[in-house]
Amino acid sequence: MDGYRVEPEQLRTASGGIGDAIAAADDTNLEEVPGKGEAYGHDKVSAAVNAFCTTWELAKQILQQRSASAGEALNGAAGVYEQQEERGSARFDPAYPEPTPTPGPAPTPQGTR
Repeated sequence: MDGYRVEPEQLRTASGGIGDAIAAADDTNLEEVPGKGEAYGHDKVSAAVNAFCTTWELAKQILQQRSASAGEALNGAAGVYEQQEERGSARFDPAYPEPTPTPGPAPTPQGTR
């Protein structure tokens, strides 16, 4: 394909950025946000805030897991691009000429044995 160029290091940089974002989110525990239930003045309000924070803590963890998978995929793609680049370069390297195909056995005419 013409016009496309992938820089493996940029993929790794993006992966590192994802890792940094995930690490920053590790420092937050949304389940600790509500604090003591008495502060709300009503049990139902306290229960609703606790349920809300628990739900969003779980959502944060899922997002972190999916983000980590995306970062790993970017690193993997960087490696694949590098391998393909090496293979492509080796094809044009005079130190590694293309092997010449060896001819196989000549076909025998039909009806003779």
